[in-house]
Amino acid sequence: MNHMTEQELIAYRDGETRERERVAGHLNECEVCRHEMDRIEAVAAKKAEETGEVDHKAIANFSLYQQRMHRDFQSLLKTLHAEQTPRLIDHGQEWRAAVLLQDFAQRTNTDWKPSDSGFEFSPELLDKQLAFNKLWDRFGKNIRIFPTTKYQDERYSKKAL
Repeated sequence: MNHMTEQELIAYRDGETRERERVAGHLNECEVCRHEMDRIEAVAAKKAEETGEVDHKAIANFSLYQQRMHRDFQSLLKTLHAEQTPRLIDHGQEWRAAVLLQDFAQRTNTDWKPSDSGFEFSPELLDKQLAFNKLWDRFGKNIRIFPTTKYQDERYSKKAL
């Protein structure tokens, strides 16, 4: 990856470049250039303080700081979403399996504890989900495979997170 030059970063900071979107996109992707931009802003803030231009520079720097914070926040949200999605999908599948096993155990009077099968869900939450599913089941003419949506299947699973 090619890095931005110090002159390009200073022009971006001062609002003097026509390539703001390109530089902003690069800063969003390049940690090295973000650190360089931080260094440039620190030097500019120190010079502004020494020369007495603090008010003007502070307002200009606030806008850049706000943009950088927004960019960092969006990048963090994207990373968080990418890391959490597979875990949440897996959690939903584990929840559904535990609910079905709890239902089977209740119908056959089998002594079954979710923790014995490696599940981390409490029997109380599984029972709440089963009661909710059975409510829906009454509308489905006694169908044993519950006619529920993913949301309905996971109604109480969020409390287990």
